[in-house]
Amino acid sequence: MERILSAIYRKLEGQLQYFDPQDPDLLERTVQLINLLQDALMDLKKLVGKTGFADSQQEIIFFKHTKPQLLGKLMFYNMVFRIESASPITGWDIKKMYFSRHLRLLKKQHKDNLKGEEFYRYYRSARTDLDYVYYLRGNLDFKRGMDSYIFEIDTAFSTYYDFKVAQIIANDLLYGYLSSRVNVMKKKVLPEIAAMQKMVWSDSANALIELIYALYAARVFSNGKVGIRQISRFFQYMFDLPLNEVHHAFHRMKTRAQSRTVFIDRLKVALEEYMNRNL
Repeated sequence: MERILSAIYRKLEGQLQYFDPQDPDLLERTVQLINLLQDALMDLKKLVGKTGFADSQQEIIFFKHTKPQLLGKLMFYNMVFRIESASPITGWDIKKMYFSRHLRLLKKQHKDNLKGEEFYRYYRSARTDLDYVYYLRGNLDFKRGMDSYIFEIDTAFSTYYDFKVAQIIANDLLYGYLSSRVNVMKKKVLPEIAAMQKMVWSDSANALIELIYALYAARVFSNGKVGIRQISRFFQYMFDLPLNEVHHAFHRMKTRAQSRTVFIDRLKVALEEYMNRNL
């Protein structure tokens, strides 16, 4: 079992270390990590069902450390995806309020559901004297007042408390993540960026969409590794301008009766006229 576990961890380490909250493709990357961790947990489940454990100590280590680390990260990335996919696109203040609210909810959840638990205090104090109770299968004591999802777990692949450990790990990771996001929003914007944010896009929304697609087609951002959605969100943020139905607007451009690149054509003419004036 140890050899197979080491192989699974080596495969995961090379993927998980590249998680960057500032990644323009954050949502896509998060989905990749969720799928990767789900596959790893399925592999672990098959391994446990096939080989079992050499002794009780190996079983304790598995349900105290090995499985919760993977499950905790899976829960964390799932929460990140849910939070980021609903994040407001524009406005530093609005985004700061959004992430601050999630941070307050996390703190409240911790206070209401975890902090007062006997097991939480046991885990945080790094005790080991009751490991045989918490991390060996078949030792469930319903007198401890367990959550109702206990009836849905696979008792061959869970002790119930391994999920509790994973929940603590996930919440710790999410606390750090949300705190970092809030701190970024709190930082003062550089004067140059502040001035840029005051600029107003005074042409039509269709003109901006045409420009966005031109930049995307020319692969000018990150060697073409940035998608339309990320470029669109960038310009919406810069100009505080919502762009609705970007893809539909582009498809309408493709069926224009005359030039399909009206704005780009106008830019070319304006630039050439400007160059001629400065000869």
